[in-house]
Amino acid sequence: MKKILVFVLALALCLSCAAALAEEGVAYGVYSMEGEHPDSLIRATVMTEDGKVVSCAFDEKLIPVAVGGASGWNELDAETAAKLNGAVVVSGDKTYAAAFKLGDIVWTVDAELNVTNPEKGEFMAYVTTPEGGAWYFAQESADLLGADGNVAVTVPVGTKESINHGVGFWPSELKFPGNIAALENFVVANGTEYAQEDIKMGENGWQVADAVTGATLAGTPNYLLLAKEAGASAK
Repeated sequence: MKKILVFVLALALCLSCAAALAEEGVAYGVYSMEGEHPDSLIRATVMTEDGKVVSCAFDEKLIPVAVGGASGWNELDAETAAKLNGAVVVSGDKTYAAAFKLGDIVWTVDAELNVTNPEKGEFMAYVTTPEGGAWYFAQESADLLGADGNVAVTVPVGTKESINHGVGFWPSELKFPGNIAALENFVVANGTEYAQEDIKMGENGWQVADAVTGATLAGTPNYLLLAKEAGASAK
């Protein structure tokens, strides 16, 4: 009986140690080349076991205001804009709600399309922090506020996956989801021990040093550097 008890305790201890060696790292950032406005919030999730990458996943939350790429969810059509009774911001041919509520936080949009909150500061700066990113990914809808400050319209806060981004039209057969899958597979196969200067465009797409990623996506460096950050936090 004592031998069985000792064996069970030893097994439980081994399982506990094994579980402790599995670590998850998360990093938040933007798809934004130099001089461009971001069009999403990227979450990179990397799982390691004994220091080796065993899984990598990228997912992207749409943002309120996006000048290029995927449209921001705060961009209004004429019918929705009318419900806000003038509480809108017009920029070129696009109209946005001047204020919206996410969870219990109210954000405002100014004439230059800056999205801010008195306590949290600038929207994109906040949601690229660990705290802000986790908070934002938990939000599934936003309340657009009318001129009286009350909720006028509720809109979904989608993801690139939910709108099939880069599927209907994409300049290569790989499509956007195929590029993301190639990067996830590359990180699992090669790990995250690379430097920014190792990431370069080659003849057949992006490569890291001598390893080919299989991706042709312009923002590939953004994803790989976020995976590196997530991998470092997992360790």
